[in-house]
Amino acid sequence: MKKTITILASLIMFGIASVSQAQTPMPNGGFETWTDTVTCDTWSSNNLNLGLFAFNFVKQTTDKHSGTYAASIQTMNALIQVMPGVITLGTYNLLTGPAGGYPITGKPTAVNGFYKYNSVNGDTMAILVVMTKWNIGTSTRDTLSVASYAVASSVAAYTAFSIPLSYNPPAGMPDTVNILGFSSAGSAPQEGSTLFLDDLAFAYSGAGISEITENNFAVFPNPASNQLTISLNNGLENTIQIVSTLGKVVFVKTSTSQFELIDISSLSEGLYYVKISNIKGSVVSKAIISR
Repeated sequence: MKKTITILASLIMFGIASVSQAQTPMPNGGFETWTDTVTCDTWSSNNLNLGLFAFNFVKQTTDKHSGTYAASIQTMNALIQVMPGVITLGTYNLLTGPAGGYPITGKPTAVNGFYKYNSVNGDTMAILVVMTKWNIGTSTRDTLSVASYAVASSVAAYTAFSIPLSYNPPAGMPDTVNILGFSSAGSAPQEGSTLFLDDLAFAYSGAGISEITENNFAVFPNPASNQLTISLNNGLENTIQIVSTLGKVVFVKTSTSQFELIDISSLSEGLYYVKISNIKGSVVSKAIISR
């Protein structure tokens, strides 16, 4: 009984008991689950199989940021033309391109992850996020948010990225998300340009003692095994605390960096709470350690 009361008290202390809205985790965001080496579960691609000829723009790779696999998206010469590789949470049609998306509950404030890129002749990679909602009155799909991240040079090592999401109207609540990765995003795709993606995650604005709406605060990957990345894109001095469900502070650090990589290899598996505090208030998010 004492343990139960302690856990409940710690939840109330960090303002978590009031958060009840379901939030969709990133589906297969670590690209760990594949039907085969060219078919990533939940995700679609522009891979072509023409019987005698197969053009696999998207492949499973062990060149990963964490876990076992990542996604490799490559620009290739196919059907006598150079075509960019495309991976998407929606569907892909060779004639009409990508469409649709994945059902979502909650309202992400950012999409975070890790990438690296082999740019051929200054080629540009891009990651696009589109949030939409079905409009019953007009029987059409309204676009609530569009955001992107692009790089026009090679990045040799896995690097963290964060794509903040703003909504129009601000109170709009999406029901579908599509995330797309392009190995070439310009008008002249370059054969061999390759984008690697891993550990994608949604960031949700937390409800802590005082909600920090400008934070774009995120914890990823989630679940994590040996390393946790904290996105702190707010330009402030932040105090980071990792707290167990019993209310014990197991990690604390003050940081002004945009990203903090935290070694969690010594922590036991289970649920933890990450609390970020600065002059604007405090915010809390859950983190799961699983090995």
